[in-house]
Amino acid sequence: MTHRDVVVQAVETAPSANTIAKHGDEAGDLRCHGEVGGDVSHTPPPGRNTYLASQYARIAGRRGSGRAAMAVAHSLLVIAYHVLDRGEPYRELGPDWLARRYSPEHRARRLVRQLEALGFNVSMEAVA
Repeated sequence: MTHRDVVVQAVETAPSANTIAKHGDEAGDLRCHGEVGGDVSHTPPPGRNTYLASQYARIAGRRGSGRAAMAVAHSLLVIAYHVLDRGEPYRELGPDWLARRYSPEHRARRLVRQLEALGFNVSMEAVA
């Protein structure tokens, strides 16, 4: 059994942690409380100046440290799956990845490309 098979089996057999409570005061999928979340929910955030640390800080400010730790654990599981599946080393995105991805300049370039793909000629000039 390869590393990829182990990760795939773990993902397929793990109960869903995203189950939304539909009745009364149930807080999600009770089967998950001691499995994934119990080990991670009280761990400190990952090292500074990383994408995962910025993800933790961003989510912890809105949703609390427990949910932020669970989100980072989910991201780590997704990262591990893709690293093992593709056989490529992990590329750190950096703490400012979201700011770079959603910057006004990036959005403008993307919108220009979309308009050009539709057959329009686009020229841009900054508004004074």
